[in-house]
Amino acid sequence: MCLRHFVETLKSKKNSTPPTTKYIPLQNILCEPESFNLQRCIYHSYNIKVNKTEKVQCVELQKDRFVLGEEEHIKYEHISHVRRISPFMTIVYVFASINKTYGTLHFEDHPTGIIFTFERPLSNKFVITLLKYIISYKKYNSFDKTAMSFKSFI
Repeated sequence: MCLRHFVETLKSKKNSTPPTTKYIPLQNILCEPESFNLQRCIYHSYNIKVNKTEKVQCVELQKDRFVLGEEEHIKYEHISHVRRISPFMTIVYVFASINKTYGTLHFEDHPTGIIFTFERPLSNKFVITLLKYIISYKKYNSFDKTAMSFKSFI
């Protein structure tokens, strides 16, 4: 009797549909913007290095992007990886190229690093908070997946 019940249970689990992942609308994601004051901010590519310290005094983490100063933002799906160098310094690698004339970033298949030097030892807190925001944003499931097809991504 017990064996028959066990076999029936296994059959019913095979025939059941897999659970679907539920996604939530972006406006329902609760992520209050959080700012981190910077001592220095540098964009660095293979052959270009741009010091953005005068224009970028803070980095603000938002629901779907981080904002550099008042003029630029990077969406979370453009981030390749993050590397903590010291308690004061973090590098966020993104898929972007640097415009030599204006010193701005443009989304494309080109690895570039944004080097953040914090005024205080906030590197760990920044990385942890950034990852929380990225995980929260992933629940939205409407991010731009074109970066996954880049040669630099593979």
